[in-house]
Amino acid sequence: MNVHYYINNKILEREITQYSDSVKQINNRMINVTARFVADTAIYEIRYSLSAEAIYSTPSTFFVNTKSGIIAMTYEEPRISVPFAHLYGVGMSEKDAWEILKDYYPEEYQYYLRNDSIVYGIPTGGGEVWRLKFKNNEYLGKEIYWER
Repeated sequence: MNVHYYINNKILEREITQYSDSVKQINNRMINVTARFVADTAIYEIRYSLSAEAIYSTPSTFFVNTKSGIIAMTYEEPRISVPFAHLYGVGMSEKDAWEILKDYYPEEYQYYLRNDSIVYGIPTGGGEVWRLKFKNNEYLGKEIYWER
């Protein structure tokens, strides 16, 4: 499957590449970047997703080409408790999602093929997260923390 999205924020692209190069990869898992926007501030969190289900089950997630390979990008809407795509009817077919995810989550893909359903697991956790903050498109810096 071809992925046509790309990142045009040079700082975000650089930080994703540095994250990929410097943070120990967890069993070839996919990088997931969560984006949250509040007024004039954008916050991006870069982490490895431990589960394909966490990526696929969030309809506001889409796939992006980066210098580090394909990543998942997820938009969060802080004012509501459900992913924003549930409100707007956006999504991706399971077949198309698995065309990308099967190389990162082969065990879950095999389970999906055998059972025609996805494995529900721990989406993220126990890894290093980089939080980048921008205000009015100006980069304010990076905070590094560990999820439990």
